[in-house]
Amino acid sequence: MIKLSAKGLAEFMTQSPAAQTRTLRNFKLKAAEGAIRVKYYAEARGAVRQYHLKNNDRGVLETAIHHLETKAGQASGRGIGRLANNIRAIRSYYRNFGDTRFRILPTPRIHITQGDVTISAIPDLCAQEGRSPKLIKLELGTRIPDERAVDIVLHVMFQAARMSGHAVRRQDVIILDVEHGTRYTGANVGVGIERDIEAACHAIEDMWPAIK
Repeated sequence: MIKLSAKGLAEFMTQSPAAQTRTLRNFKLKAAEGAIRVKYYAEARGAVRQYHLKNNDRGVLETAIHHLETKAGQASGRGIGRLANNIRAIRSYYRNFGDTRFRILPTPRIHITQGDVTISAIPDLCAQEGRSPKLIKLELGTRIPDERAVDIVLHVMFQAARMSGHAVRRQDVIILDVEHGTRYTGANVGVGIERDIEAACHAIEDMWPAIK
């Protein structure tokens, strides 16, 4: 079975052929590639989750930042940059989404399967907002997300949730661009993307055996 993340699939579908091969090599030869990507911003994701669990208590974020600043003072090399990026992401979340009221729910472990390709679509947050639960991905980097990549991730999350028996609507699947304060929802995903994802999974199946 070939395993990628929704973001990994989105990268594959928006890259040049050479870059596509590099992406697949990372997932094939580094079995924990998806986990490595998630862990980079683990502290920021954890702080955001605790912030909402504690009823939007700003002190939770301030404590997290202080802890990360202390760790950064003892770190070296790339560790300093990673911790600094987590601090930046926490501050950006509070600036752009700090007033949002989310009631945190258990996070579903969802995926889709196309042929021999399994795409993980686990949200960073599952939360009640208003009357409906939301599945939320946090985009924590500094670049403006590629809109097609956003659509791919949103569609995979929506399909995975529906296939797992979760009665979500397209508008309930969300990506929050934390740095720029932009909220993307599955309601805006264009037509034809399901066909494109299926074609991409067939291409991945064809390429996978030759990846060294």
